[in-house]
Amino acid sequence: MRHFRIIGVMAILTLLSSVCFADDLQLETITVTAEKRAEDAQKVAAPMNVMTDTFVQDAGMNNMADLGRYVPNVMIDTNWGLNQTWIVSRGMTSNEFLAASPMVMNVDGLPSDSNFGYNFTFEDIERIEVLRGPQGTLYGKNAMSGAINVVTKKPSNIYTGNIGFTVEERDTFRTKFAVSGPIQKDKLYFGLSGGYEQTDGYIEDKTPGGTKHVDQSEKYYYSAKLRATPTQKSDIMLKYTHNDAKGVSTPTVFSDTPTYDIYSGFDKSRYDDTTSKTDTLQLNMDFALDSVNITSVSSYKNVDTDEVILMGYQSGAYIMGQQDFELPTFSQELRFTSSDKSRIKWLGGLYYDKSKMDVNEMSSMYDYIVTTYKYNWKPVTDSTTAAAFAETTLPLFSDKLALTLGGRYERTEREMDYRLIMSAGGTVMSDDSYTVDKDWSAALGKMSLTYSPSSNINFYALVSQGYTPGGFNYTTADKDHASFDETKSMNYEIGMKSKFFDNRVMFNANIFHTDYDDMQVLEVLYSSTIFAVKNAGKAHTTGIEADIAARVAKGLDIFATAGLMEAKYDDFVVDSVNYDGKYMIGAPKFTGTAGVSYRHSTGLVGIFDIRHTGRTYYTKANTSEKSVDAYEIMNAKIGYESQKGYEVYLFVRNLGDKEYFTWMRDGGSGTAFNYMGEPRTVGMEVNYRF
Repeated sequence: MRHFRIIGVMAILTLLSSVCFADDLQLETITVTAEKRAEDAQKVAAPMNVMTDTFVQDAGMNNMADLGRYVPNVMIDTNWGLNQTWIVSRGMTSNEFLAASPMVMNVDGLPSDSNFGYNFTFEDIERIEVLRGPQGTLYGKNAMSGAINVVTKKPSNIYTGNIGFTVEERDTFRTKFAVSGPIQKDKLYFGLSGGYEQTDGYIEDKTPGGTKHVDQSEKYYYSAKLRATPTQKSDIMLKYTHNDAKGVSTPTVFSDTPTYDIYSGFDKSRYDDTTSKTDTLQLNMDFALDSVNITSVSSYKNVDTDEVILMGYQSGAYIMGQQDFELPTFSQELRFTSSDKSRIKWLGGLYYDKSKMDVNEMSSMYDYIVTTYKYNWKPVTDSTTAAAFAETTLPLFSDKLALTLGGRYERTEREMDYRLIMSAGGTVMSDDSYTVDKDWSAALGKMSLTYSPSSNINFYALVSQGYTPGGFNYTTADKDHASFDETKSMNYEIGMKSKFFDNRVMFNANIFHTDYDDMQVLEVLYSSTIFAVKNAGKAHTTGIEADIAARVAKGLDIFATAGLMEAKYDDFVVDSVNYDGKYMIGAPKFTGTAGVSYRHSTGLVGIFDIRHTGRTYYTKANTSEKSVDAYEIMNAKIGYESQKGYEVYLFVRNLGDKEYFTWMRDGGSGTAFNYMGEPRTVGMEVNYRF
């Protein structure tokens, strides 16, 4: 915590200096669309963090895990797989049986609630908006703890682009490009972006003859956009994206104690490379009529993954897992919003999606010297969701006071064809199957009251609901007990958003309390590699969040975020053991980030930040051996940006070379899967922008 005391002193000095300096150095106003209409971020009645393209570049953000560094009470881990992202937000965690995240990802209006296929390119970003707290009325199922709204750059009449490369330790190399411009001025435009990266990873098997680069990987991705504006009131964009990744395994150690040392004895002959591909085709159409705006977002997305997971060595057996599946999803949203000139703001719409998780193999293998035992689940799950939603904001008595009311009705239908094949030495011992179907529905509401005594100060009180439908455990042979229940939440929040000292200091803070009913919790079964979802009857989170940004002088900014949270189970009994009062799995008590950035007129730029993560438990019993103590990770970057578009940077991640774990997955019988964080990494980045 000593680092945060230093940053705290910096923050106080910054506030004092911002009063003394007379220069007109205001913070920029950022317009966001996180609530599906354009608004000043400081006037949105919900806690949120916004990262502009400049900040994304300065902070050296490359993936979703980097995004999580700057959001309070949110943890994002990309170590679960090449194309998988695990999120913990205000106590809620991703659900692998639903392939669902507690925060909906919304890319250019396309919602995605799966924790697979979250990878997207960062070099074409306009801004990233992170809404904290339940967003069920606008985003529907699985937006239990928030929404991440990614806005990419739209091609326009201006030719623009960039190209660059990055080299890092451990033979890591990245290259990227983006270019856009007009095909026919004022009518038709194009955009292309993409990149490639490879790395040897940072995990080495220390067994003699073991695999040297356990987490080696290579990835490439590209995106193509075609935008048309046939009239001043219409905007149509067709976008195709492709992500392709190949690697060895995730940076995981299977052990009875938290350790960085892996001794597995695995060699290349025991497994094939992991592969994962994501393809998305998206059509956005916007029409601005005199009294209403109409938006249509249509998409088809497919995730194709064949992943081998090296879990470790135990009781004379090499333990491996494999997941080989496709997840095609079609979605359609049709939305109507009030015109920009309307005093009463409103929106309404319809949403539909249909997906199918077609599993070829979801297995656990115990490879003994004599023979190999294998549990191979091959479930096929069909899911269909339909919803109607509406929201309106009404001024009360004056423009300073406004009431927002929102609602959504949503219904999800699911069917699972279960199948389990058990084999020994390649000989099938049993082959069981059944079919089960069920539906879940929810009526969700939202109400907020906003009071703005001045243009720079806004207070709000908010009540909102979240919802995650139930699903099926494909590890359960008993049809009557295959399903688990839906989770619902009720969130209460008060907050303020403000700017002071001639808009040179921004300070936002909020207090929240969320009650969860039938919270879905991942539970280890009779084997260290076999899991199921069970429902904790009741749980709650209560916390405080704050963020500050200040411009000390021209080009010199400081920023900080902090989240203090109590996340506990209130009614959770498993096998006659009571876990009431225990902290939720994966939810740290405190998270905070503080930093300073500098940009000089000569082209010199630099940024330094530190992220603190509080003590975190990874079992419902809160055992100390399966927990991570509080730690800090420091990052720094310095560079030069010429007026001709050339840029060069030197950077270091994890400056203090801290050993830490991004996640610990309970393996039962005193063991755990330890997901290791990145050690100190030094690199150089070179770009050219035009």
